[in-house]
Amino acid sequence: SEALECYRLVGAEEQMTQLLIRNAANHPGTGHYYDTRKYYEALPEQTILENPVLISGMSLLCSLMLNPQDSEKWYQELKAFAENPKNPKPKRKEARNKLAYLDIALPHRAGKGIIKIFTNTFRMVKAGEIRLQEFSVTSNIPAIMNGGLDFCVWSKNDTAIARFLGHPLEIILGKHGKGLVDIALSESLFEKGMTNPYEIVTRLNNGIADASNGGKMEMIFAATALLVKQHLLQGQYPTAKRRIDMFQQKIIEENASQLIPNFQTFCTWFALYTNDKKIIQNYLESAPDEKKNFYILDRYRYMIKIRCLIAENHLADALDLACFLTGYFNSYQRTYMMIENNILKAVILYRMENESWRSVLTEALQKAEEFHFVRVFSLEGTAVLPLLMHLEKTDISEEFLKAIMNEAKKMALAYPDYLNYVTKPDIYFTDRETQVLSLLCQGLSMQEICNECGISYDGLKKHNRNIYQKLGAKNRAEAERKVLQLGIIHRKGGEL
Repeated sequence: SEALECYRLVGAEEQMTQLLIRNAANHPGTGHYYDTRKYYEALPEQTILENPVLISGMSLLCSLMLNPQDSEKWYQELKAFAENPKNPKPKRKEARNKLAYLDIALPHRAGKGIIKIFTNTFRMVKAGEIRLQEFSVTSNIPAIMNGGLDFCVWSKNDTAIARFLGHPLEIILGKHGKGLVDIALSESLFEKGMTNPYEIVTRLNNGIADASNGGKMEMIFAATALLVKQHLLQGQYPTAKRRIDMFQQKIIEENASQLIPNFQTFCTWFALYTNDKKIIQNYLESAPDEKKNFYILDRYRYMIKIRCLIAENHLADALDLACFLTGYFNSYQRTYMMIENNILKAVILYRMENESWRSVLTEALQKAEEFHFVRVFSLEGTAVLPLLMHLEKTDISEEFLKAIMNEAKKMALAYPDYLNYVTKPDIYFTDRETQVLSLLCQGLSMQEICNECGISYDGLKKHNRNIYQKLGAKNRAEAERKVLQLGIIHRKGGEL
């Protein structure tokens, strides 16, 4: 965008146009559509209409900016260009290539008739009739089923579709197709919560191996995110953390800068399970502002922003964003995010003591049951568990509710601090209690604390008892967690 601005300032329209054409040849995951939008919009309409790449770019840009009407207008212009015999044959062929790409890639079309489109596209590619530009399956989001398009409907027949469309998709998607079948099928099976974890982990590692062999980092990101979720569900937090650290190193090695914003967002989501206030607050300071410019490629970042707002007890702001996203999710038929957003809205309303939470949660349950999506609920653990426990009888099947409840309880037990806002009470500690509490949080043993403070074991027990009582904690672990949450003390040599 800096080069474009320089060209604009000196009036070098031809050079600016060439840069925009080059950018429009990329998919949204690597093309800087949002950053360069004002330069596309500044181009004379006639300049755009003379180049099929620019027409395609305008159609895609409008869809990304929540303007499907203008997106379809530009699509029709591209179609007219391809059908006009007065246009040069090479450019007409390029227009046909772009039409085939947009038939799959336009976000607002929500994948309507996508299986038929994929099979027809596969036939044309095999016959050499068209040559497709690179696709982004994930839009750099750590998911496939909920990535560039919403493929929830495929989950109902996931195994059959994987067999039927697996090979054609790998041909159509090229490098993005490597590892696709194993990772996408794993995601569908994971969300349903009915498959042995061993099978899911095995498939995901196979997908990572394929993607690592000439494939794309975006696919490895999606697989890594699923592995992290699987480890969290099994209470394996350190293993999940190691997975994240390994992938972070891979991003650096591969210079995959396009993944950094959503990877940082994913790390923030992970930090929510330990209620790491510093990471949460830093994210809120840097998160995209939907009120200034809404960009659908930031949807994953918006969803984590809602969670951070809940964790910080900014419930009105969280509800405002969740309600704003509802319109986009509905119009673009983002089924998974509709469910997810309704769960978070229900949590917000519940904490605001608004009885509407019941109908909102029920709507989410009804939609999720259609696909047997258990994990979208259970991963919310302690945040959603009170709602489920207080929900009156609905027409949701007992089996489905039981599956959600069982896992949500396990998650709540393993990660009790998730989305847990704790008000900072007025607590007064004596100087001795302050010293003891600091040493407790540094991990010193009881004997070491006695030696450091020059007090007896019985004296230390008395101080501990007073500290626990003031904090409302039952034991040392809970006391340590509470003081860290409240920011009363820091783990390494901090002060009150």
